[in-house]
Amino acid sequence: NTLERAYCLVLVIFGAGVFASVISSISNVVQANNDKERRNAEKLREVQEFTQYHGLPGSLTLRILDFYRRSGHENSSVALDMLKELPPFLKTEVASRLGMSLLGNSPLFKDASPEYITDLLAVLVPFRAAPGETIFNESDKGTQVYVVGNGGVQIESSWNDNKTVVRDGAVFGELCLLGHRREVTAKANRYSVLYVLERDDAD
Repeated sequence: NTLERAYCLVLVIFGAGVFASVISSISNVVQANNDKERRNAEKLREVQEFTQYHGLPGSLTLRILDFYRRSGHENSSVALDMLKELPPFLKTEVASRLGMSLLGNSPLFKDASPEYITDLLAVLVPFRAAPGETIFNESDKGTQVYVVGNGGVQIESSWNDNKTVVRDGAVFGELCLLGHRREVTAKANRYSVLYVLERDDAD
């Protein structure tokens, strides 16, 4: 009897352990699914805010959101990384519309072809600047053009007392494409998201 009771006790303990392990595994799976759903929801919200901010048509926004829902992208940033994730049939249309939003304020790009704009957008690199952070100094040898995605950048120089603030959609630093040194100093005047284009990528 004692042996049988011991055997039953072992079975109960083993069963409880297995049950606890199963419950723990289920909880982990549920938690992982919840985390994934949360990330997916956040991603979709960011995509929607981004498309609304840049004035993309509702029909195009719905197609982009549908792509993200079906493909499960969740870890990449929005903005220009979107173009790296979208399939070609959506990428070209989005790029042609975003091109004027991000690059259309610059005389260098306003007459560029949609194909060229698409290529440029694919190589732009997001950069976050804090208030007071210097983007570049006057007389620096520049190799990068900047697009203000969100925020503001103060432009000033030693030869002119005027200070100009460029905001969303503005392009600055284009003279480096012509091989010129910086003629002004650029500083972020608020938290800003800039997009950086290397001179070699603009060729």
